[in-house]
Amino acid sequence: MDRKPGPEQPGHVLAVTELVTLDPVHRIQVLTGSGWSARHWDLGLWGEGDGRGYFRGAEWSGPNQVTVTSEKEVVVFTVDPVSGRPGEPVATRR
Repeated sequence: MDRKPGPEQPGHVLAVTELVTLDPVHRIQVLTGSGWSARHWDLGLWGEGDGRGYFRGAEWSGPNQVTVTSEKEVVVFTVDPVSGRPGEPVATRR
């Protein structure tokens, strides 16, 4: 699992997990809090067979934005600065 702390919210972490499958599948989440109050906000699964092409990466692209890039698409999520809850994704085909 690759973890990247949020640039403005130290309690928010972007987590990228590569699941063990025949073809690579990446699970993208925003993690907030710790212990019993920890939340895992799923942004989705990215894999070669989902029509978006190869997963290229996920990163904080702004204080409250996460960008997930694949071979054929760029998806941007706006994350609530308090809760860490992601809003609706905005996808752009490449």
